[in-house]
Amino acid sequence: MNAPDPAKIQKFRENLHQEWTGDRTVAAWRRWHAQIATFTHGATEAILEAAHLRPGMRVLDLASGVGDPALSIASEVAPSGRVTATDLGPGMISLAEELARKKGITNIEFREASAESLPFSGESFDVLTCRFGIMFFPDLPKALRECFRVLKPGGRLGQERAALLHHHGRHRSETRSSASAATRSRWPESLHVWRARPAAARAGGRRFQ
Repeated sequence: MNAPDPAKIQKFRENLHQEWTGDRTVAAWRRWHAQIATFTHGATEAILEAAHLRPGMRVLDLASGVGDPALSIASEVAPSGRVTATDLGPGMISLAEELARKKGITNIEFREASAESLPFSGESFDVLTCRFGIMFFPDLPKALRECFRVLKPGGRLGQERAALLHHHGRHRSETRSSASAATRSRWPESLHVWRARPAAARAGGRRFQ
């Protein structure tokens, strides 16, 4: 197979940022977030179960949108644990912050961040989660290298993707074939849990267990 075209990846990256940070998208999520949270409850529960959360953990949630599952994770790791919730733009994050304040959740912080270039030090998090975001990462191998860079040795990465979306399917296939992954179907998605090997993280995240 031919290598991915960098120009096409960059174009997708730009379109993705424009679409998911635009005013119309943010307004729609503000209007429908309660219904969406109910609709995707099973996926959130699957992430929580797979992450093996416990009080005191530091968790990074990617593509947090309006707060699912980051707000639920914060409750699981309280009182001494903390969650960092990220998204591409401030619009989605602003609603997540509002919901956190309404629910009295204080052990969470919100950051703008791209999965391809995470603004965190290496080996900073016990667990990394991503619900319905990984299929939108323009350069999936690059994003996974970043994920495993910021995970502590032995840390867990739990991600859930929509099965009907096949963007960069070749990259996902390569990643899955190099992983010994716990996989199960729940909702119309498949959940994958990987544990980081220290050497794999240093080598760029190509080996997982």
